[in-house]
Amino acid sequence: MDDDTRRKEADYLGGLVALALGNDDSYVFEYKGKYYTNKQITELLFSDEECLGILLGYFIKYVETYKPSNEEIDQLIKAFGLSEFVDKLEVAINIFAAMHPGLALTLGVANKLNKFELLRFFYRMSDLSNPLLAVIREFVYGWLLENITGLNLTALSKYTSKTYDSIKVTDKDAAISTPVLASSKTYDYSMKCFEEYMNVVGKIEAVSASCTSGWGQYSGEDWYEKIFVSRAVSGINKYFSRLSDINTNCKTKITSIFNDAQTIDYKKSKQVHEATEILEKEKSSLTAIMGRVNA
Repeated sequence: MDDDTRRKEADYLGGLVALALGNDDSYVFEYKGKYYTNKQITELLFSDEECLGILLGYFIKYVETYKPSNEEIDQLIKAFGLSEFVDKLEVAINIFAAMHPGLALTLGVANKLNKFELLRFFYRMSDLSNPLLAVIREFVYGWLLENITGLNLTALSKYTSKTYDSIKVTDKDAAISTPVLASSKTYDYSMKCFEEYMNVVGKIEAVSASCTSGWGQYSGEDWYEKIFVSRAVSGINKYFSRLSDINTNCKTKITSIFNDAQTIDYKKSKQVHEATEILEKEKSSLTAIMGRVNA
């Protein structure tokens, strides 16, 4: 897999994970010019076969590599908005098994499959070299096409297979690599920065307040009116009055921006904390599983 493809898939999967972990509309994921919230994750997946195929390919490989429990798999399927698709896939395969029990037994779908086994069999059906799979593929694709509006099953199968086959990692330890931070701009919304902005505005206000304050003492001089000092003072005062209005508006906007940043920071930090707790539970669960395997 080339770097551009890997980066594209990482960005997409990162957005999906953020949507799946979120429990409100505070996070919005932009994909191909359209914006999605947590409640629209299913709409996002089923609007683009490539999107859904990438997720399925990585999901199948993830489960094979890390072997989470059936309960954890079910929770992930629900979180990523795949429940309806898996349920309908199960119905289609069960109908086929009832109609062709012998062939179903040969293909390994005669008995009830769990949710992950259903998804893995969907991946298996992309094998065009197996004539037996072609029979069930034609039936299942046809049934799903009638029951899931607008989904191109052939394209979905292609993207799922392409993604799965491109992931060469089979060892969970080998899947861990040193993270690299993306290069981007960093904006400072600290209280120190806020105070520095306010100090700059305050200095401008101080200048405007004192600029012509002492000129009136010369009003009795003959030259005062001859060179139109009073008019100049009036014009300057009007200018600084307008500048004061601008400063006030500026301070209001600065305060609003920093307050918004603090609010977002609080919400995101809370989400990160919740996500960390979920990941810690996953880690503990995986550790326990590996302990039982190695016992």
